Amino acid sequence: MISRYVWRDLVRNPRRSLSALAGIVLGVGLFSAVLFFIDGSSASMTARAVAPLPLDMQRVLSDPLGNQVRLTERITPARLQAGETGHVQLELSNRSAHPANEVVIRDVPPEPLQYVHGSTAVDGVRVPDPGGDSPLAQGEAQLGLNLDTVPAKTTVKMSYDVRADAAVESVSALGLGATFSSREIPTPGPANASEPLSLATLTELVGRIPGVAHADQLSSVDLAPGALRSGARKDPDPVRVFGFDQVYQERDPSIRIVEGSYEPGHGLLSAEAAQALGVGVGDVVQVQVPGRAAAIAVPLSGITDLTQARSLFYSRQGRQLEQFVYVRNSVVVGPEVFAASVVPAFQNASTTPAGRSGASPSSRSTSLWNASPSTLTRAPRWPRPRR
Repeated sequence: MISRYVWRDLVRNPRRSLSALAGIVLGVGLFSAVLFFIDGSSASMTARAVAPLPLDMQRVLSDPLGNQVRLTERITPARLQAGETGHVQLELSNRSAHPANEVVIRDVPPEPLQYVHGSTAVDGVRVPDPGGDSPLAQGEAQLGLNLDTVPAKTTVKMSYDVRADAAVESVSALGLGATFSSREIPTPGPANASEPLSLATLTELVGRIPGVAHADQLSSVDLAPGALRSGARKDPDPVRVFGFDQVYQERDPSIRIVEGSYEPGHGLLSAEAAQALGVGVGDVVQVQVPGRAAAIAVPLSGITDLTQARSLFYSRQGRQLEQFVYVRNSVVVGPEVFAASVVPAFQNASTTPAGRSGASPSSRSTSLWNASPSTLTRAPRWPRPRR
């Protein structure tokens, strides 16, 4: 009886029945769509949350002598009673293959130690106190002692005495404050600094951090206009040289190879530079780097499109941070070529009179984590104290 009544009610007004059925279908469809949207959004957000996040870290290569100039400081004895005298020993070692010019050593004894006048010596030779001040902290500005040029593979030994105004249980706990600077290293460096990490070592250590998928090296340097040529043909625009390997290129889809491939021992050239020089795969281009007599010959195994390579051209300068600054003439070489040919050339240029006004190299290192050599900038000379 009930089913017969329902059937008669449905067929008696078919429009109403069809409208009710359509409304039910529409409601179920909308509800299902909402459920699918929520489920899909959750899955998408989860996938993004667990996906690797590219991070860009920059290691500034601020020492053109390759961090081979080191200053050590030691005070003996380790404990001093009030009125006792201690002995301060300083050693500046230039372990690089280039001289360090206009080297300035500055040291102010920490409290409660006081400088003993007339006790300073350099390589065993007494140095007079200028105006009664310590030669390592002269005048109101406490300027340091200018050693002029320290030749390559040379160590300079300095010493002076201090007197304790109060008892000192541990001299090392006072904090030793000697610093050095030079024309090539204008920023004062502290004594007893730890050995700097190489780019390869830093990349390896970053890759070991829990949660880091991988770490890759990326080096770069900006060269003056006309530094790129092929035979007698030269491009008048500025040039940027990158140093990264095939693995980095494969992990960054924005670095597109439009012709050939990236082979070990070979390089890549941007499509704009290849067109301007009229070269292609199998040709050789020359890159002139300051401080190097002969140009670096780069055999080309591929032509690349870098117009979308954000990791390569995002600015790391404060005023242009993350702005895309594209350089049309770009050359890619292996990191071993960059380390063996580009960096030493700039080190050589920065330590010779002819290279004082030259361009400076820049290097970074990158990964899911990013690292590169960075620009070596020249700062004003350290003031030369009167003797």
